[in-house]
Amino acid sequence: MIELGDKVKDVISGLTGIVYQISECLHGCRRIQIEPDKLNKEGGILDGWWMDEHRLKVVKKGVLQAVKAIPATATAPEVRTGGPNVRASR
Repeated sequence: MIELGDKVKDVISGLTGIVYQISECLHGCRRIQIEPDKLNKEGGILDGWWMDEHRLKVVKKGVLQAVKAIPATATAPEVRTGGPNVRASR
């Protein structure tokens, strides 16, 4: 199974990159966002792309370590973002 941080290759286009996100749809299909592992000809960063899982094969497992998310039960302190003041209308 493809996991976050794996290096994958699209068997149709030949594009390769690192798995950045995995999305599982209501009806069971998995879509995977890949970030390219190469730069363009001018040395710039290429955009990532989404692919259906069945188009991809793993080139190398665990190239990057995924960061673990904060558990849903944990409470984070309120952070002021400088955005609209929702309390002002109360």
